[in-house]
This record gives sequence, C-alpha cells and structure tokens, in this order.
Amino acid sequence: ELSDGEVKGDEKAIGDDDWRETLRHQIQTRIKAGPKRKYIPVVAGLPGAGKTQNMVELATDLNLVPVFIDVQNLSPEEVIGTPVAKTGEKMEVKFSRPPLWDQIQVQMKEGEEHLKERLQKFKGKEEGAKLFKQWKDASVKYLIFFDELNRTNTKVFNAIRKVILEKEFNEEYRLPEESVVVAAINPTGKGTQELTKHVRDVFDVIPVHISWPKFKAHLDKMDLNVDDDSSRIARTVLSAFIDRFRVRESQSGADPHFFLNVASTPIYVSAREYTDMLVGLAHKIQRVYGRELAKLGDPEHKPEDSEEKVRRAIYSAAKDSLHFILKLTGFLSRGSSKPQPQA
Repeated sequence: ELSDGEVKGDEKAIGDDDWRETLRHQIQTRIKAGPKRKYIPVVAGLPGAGKTQNMVELATDLNLVPVFIDVQNLSPEEVIGTPVAKTGEKMEVKFSRPPLWDQIQVQMKEGEEHLKERLQKFKGKEEGAKLFKQWKDASVKYLIFFDELNRTNTKVFNAIRKVILEKEFNEEYRLPEESVVVAAINPTGKGTQELTKHVRDVFDVIPVHISWPKFKAHLDKMDLNVDDDSSRIARTVLSAFIDRFRVRESQSGADPHFFLNVASTPIYVSAREYTDMLVGLAHKIQRVYGRELAKLGDPEHKPEDSEEKVRRAIYSAAKDSLHFILKLTGFLSRGSSKPQPQA
C-alpha cells in the first residue's frame, strides 16, 4: 500500500531452510504412510516468518492443491454448524452443515481449476501437464493449512482440534480422505491457547526462526524504487532505529533484533513490518529530501529548517509503520496523533 504495489518483500529470503525441509519430509512421510500416520506437522513461529508463502510453494512442489484456513477469524458455529432440532417420537438435535466445510470445498474446487495452469507456470508446460495427470490419480491431492491455530478462543480451538485430528466436523461432514493436514501456531503471545499434553502428543512441532543476517541481506538488496540518497538515508535510519531500541537477549528462541525494548515487555516486530517500515521511510524521505535540498541554494534559507523537516518526515514514516503494533500493546497513547519534536 505504501508503494502502490511496486515493492514487495520476498518472505522466502528471510527464513532458515531447515524448517522447510523438515516440513517437506513430514508431509511426504504422511502421504506415503496414509491414514496410519496419525501425527500432524505443526510449524511454530512468530508472524512474518514466511509460513504462508512457503506453504504455497511446498504445495506446488508436492503437486498438491493448497487450502488455507485462518483459524483466528472463525466462530464456533462456523466449525461445528448450528443446532437444528429434529422432531419425531424422540427429540433429537443435529447440527447444520458447517460453513467452514463449505469454505474448504470452494477452495478445493477453485484450486483444482487453477492447478494445471499453476504447475505449467512453475514446472514448464510439458512437465506441468504430466504432473497434473499424476495429480488426478494421486491418493493425496490437497494440502489443508490451518493458520493461527492457537490464536483463537477456547471453543473454536476445541472444535477445530477435532477437525484436524480426526478429519471430522460431525458424523455427516468430514475433510476429504485425499487431504493432508498441516497447522501453524504462535509459540507465545497475547491471546494464544496453550496446547494440552494430549494435543502435543499428536503434533510434530517444527520450530521456525527468522535468520537476522539473511533478512538483513535481503533488505540490503531490495530495490526501493527511490533515488540513491533516499535509499541510503532510509537504510541508515532503520539500522540506527533497530540498534537503538532492540533488546539485547534472545526472546523465546527468536533473534533479539525482532523485539523492541520500549515497554514493560518487549514488543515483537515481524520481518514483514520492518520491510514495510523501510519502504515507507524511503518514499517519504524522497518526497521531502529532494524538495528541501533544492532550497539550500537560497542564501536566505536556513539549513536547520530543512533538517527539521526531514527529521519530522522520518519520524512520521516510522510512526505510521509501527502505529498499529504500538497501539495494540498500549505503548502508544490512543489519543496521540501529532509527532512530538523531541522524538
């Protein structure tokens, strides 16, 4: 949004390869073992680690149709359906068809319609057509990914747990047997549900960490679509900001560069949010810096006035990028809207 779609971060460039290969192995094992393999692969990582993007790529590599479910936006009724009274000699209660089941069916159908085109795009026309033919005869055809599994309320978590572990919504509606289920959880954070021992016993939890050196190298190579001066200033500002405010010790196994020491507890900033911040800085600096640079030829113009405007632009861009995060944590006053000079 900041750059009109011209600049996009590449999530693939910010993670370690180990967890992807581990997940690939788990899914391949599940496909080969069939229903006998009861364990569910679950990736555990903070937001912005590229989990969703990698699921798309993994599905393509394994010749599967991807289906995505954001668990945190579900209600209990969407998972289990609504109670429907059944009249007769005995009063019975059954549940209506769950809307989530319908949602999965729609995604499966749409994925099937675009699968051949997607395979040919990434694998080549001849190889893609061959893989599509193999897919039609495959015993496993769908990769169903339940994201943010433990960032929801207890009722939804318990309902979706049954779907994941037993592939069953109720006695009438089930996930397709031709599917393999994968989930993602946030290891810590506000609003997360703790996994019980029973659940952990059937989850193969794969830790996901973001490599700061890889992510930094990715940022350094990004084309920000601005002039060289604005790009250089934006990168310098972001590096200085992170060095000044980051925590000094690892948090939950994650790199300390992704946590800011600005509140009673460290605030997590994802790689995606740092990318947005860099892009926002670069474009706002370019709009102000060039204009102020031109004024320096006027002998009556005070250079310190231009410096102040550039500083305010930098502050405004950084605040805009982090506004939601800081508001969510309560660190940023909800009534605060104007940049403060001392900042």
